[in-house]
Amino acid sequence: MGDGPEERDAGEGGGADLPEFPGPGGVEELLSRADDLARWVEVAIATVQSFPARFADLDLSGLELGLILLRDRLIPEARAGLELPLVGLLCGGTNVGKSTLVNSLAGRVVSESGSTASKTKRLIGLGSVERLQALVQAHPAFTLRPATDLARPDSPRHAVYRTEHGEWPDDLPLLLDTPDIDSSDTRCREATRFGLRLADFAIWVTTQQKYKDESGIRFLNEAMALMRCRFDVFNQALPRHTEALEDMVREYGERWPENERTIFRVAEHPDLSDGEGLLPPAELASLRQKLVEMQAARRRVKSQGIWHALHQAGGRLATAARSLVHRQREWRRVIAATQQRFEQQLFDPLRRLPGHEAPFELQGAIMRVLGPRIQTPVGDLVSQLNRSAGDALAWTFRKLSIGGLFGASEAPPDPVARRDDSDLQQARQILENARYDLLEFARERAESGHPLLVKFHQELKAIDLPTPEQLAERLDRHFREAVQRQLLPVIVRFETDLERFCDDNPALITAMKAVVPGFAALAGLAAAVLSIQTMTFLPGATEYLLGGLALPVFDRLKSILPANLLEIGESLAREPFIQRAREDFAKTRRAIFLAAADWLYAPVAPLLTPIDLRVKDVGLEIARLQDLWKEVFRHDL
Repeated sequence: MGDGPEERDAGEGGGADLPEFPGPGGVEELLSRADDLARWVEVAIATVQSFPARFADLDLSGLELGLILLRDRLIPEARAGLELPLVGLLCGGTNVGKSTLVNSLAGRVVSESGSTASKTKRLIGLGSVERLQALVQAHPAFTLRPATDLARPDSPRHAVYRTEHGEWPDDLPLLLDTPDIDSSDTRCREATRFGLRLADFAIWVTTQQKYKDESGIRFLNEAMALMRCRFDVFNQALPRHTEALEDMVREYGERWPENERTIFRVAEHPDLSDGEGLLPPAELASLRQKLVEMQAARRRVKSQGIWHALHQAGGRLATAARSLVHRQREWRRVIAATQQRFEQQLFDPLRRLPGHEAPFELQGAIMRVLGPRIQTPVGDLVSQLNRSAGDALAWTFRKLSIGGLFGASEAPPDPVARRDDSDLQQARQILENARYDLLEFARERAESGHPLLVKFHQELKAIDLPTPEQLAERLDRHFREAVQRQLLPVIVRFETDLERFCDDNPALITAMKAVVPGFAALAGLAAAVLSIQTMTFLPGATEYLLGGLALPVFDRLKSILPANLLEIGESLAREPFIQRAREDFAKTRRAIFLAAADWLYAPVAPLLTPIDLRVKDVGLEIARLQDLWKEVFRHDL
């Protein structure tokens, strides 16, 4: 090459500044640790792909670079003892002359070239079949195929295509001719990036029009983390391009100061504008000589290249891993705060509805079962009771009025209906408040500007949560259906258990009848008093059950009956099936309302899926791999 090498920057990996590490671990430990870390990285990448919204603002490119380093560079080279073929990646933008350059190095046409953009669509392997086969065998994801397969529209991209246009010089490393990195065809760009898995160094071919192309810069930024050495070939140069060449030398040096590079300038040859022919041998003499030297020192090139990659790609991997683990912790805090908000504003208030501890249906069952059993032969009016607790109590008060105890009065409202209406009204408000609070809670946190919180608020707003009107209508319908389906069996089971208990304990019923005066109204009252004593112990519950009568009035009613009736009630309350019925009633009724909470929680729950990635000190693992690499391949550094 006419102008020869113009600059050489010696970066990290020369051996003089290598840190000292404690004792050797051998190639077995090196491979084991690298494989374990690679498995962690694979899980980390899958985690990021599963939760893209959680990591969209983070630069996690170091994960993929780290995986390439471990799976495709370090592990294959360590297994082969650095005996794999040396590989250079020939890369660059459209029409920079990559294929012409490689043909000129070979002295014959070995890769199709031409002025049409993107002639090369896949990785073209330049070298003997034996060396190419050794390369792909060390990388199971790749296959070796003849170049004739490129004519097939479904030619695989994870492949190296060997040419059939003559032998590649044995004194040169294998070269991979790549598609244009700036191609609009994403398959071309991906195929070029596949070459990073196979190559030890890069030959970057560019021109004064292309050296600042952003797609090329991005590619080199990845490549230079994995490769220590790079040849910059400034192609198609004219005398007026000197300033551009100097600018490239300066800018590339600032971007990748840790990399060793050699810069070549190739003059423009108008007679090659049609893509045919070869460059003059003298034009490439310096580049060819440099490649021969690289091939002769291939073990050192490989070992220093992996050492460099452990620092650069390994450092990016450690940085990405720290960001990933930190984001996992941040997201756990978001989940915890959101779930705590649900508990405070939705679940806990629904659990605390007062109706859960007001088992009027069970009290009505006691009245229905005990009333007829404890009345005297004076009358059989209690047997006419309706099956609802409210009607049973209304019957009792009508009889008490007839008896002249309190004078004429209207029947009290059904306590079951009153209790349910009150709870439903409160539940509607709880649901509506929780819906509003959730959105406001997320909005206020998003105002901090943290990308994670902003994204969560956006996702939350995108959920089609039911409106307050829809919540109210759905709650009423759900409650009616759930009472019949879930609560009624609890009441029926309790009534059955109570009847069985009375049948099995006739002495208790005899004792009840002995303390109740002989008219039916007081039998109903006694049953009501027993039901209250048995089921409800909270102040105010008696007023609720007796239709608004104050507690002193209830105490006056109790005074009509003998004192030992209350002792019987307390004894009955201690029966296990009574306690079980109370618990089942409260649990079932609470579950009915908590099911309604899922109308808000269930749509949000998928957003609250935790990130479950095992925490690992990747930086420490990389340092250990550096230690082991130095111990195993210290003679090649």
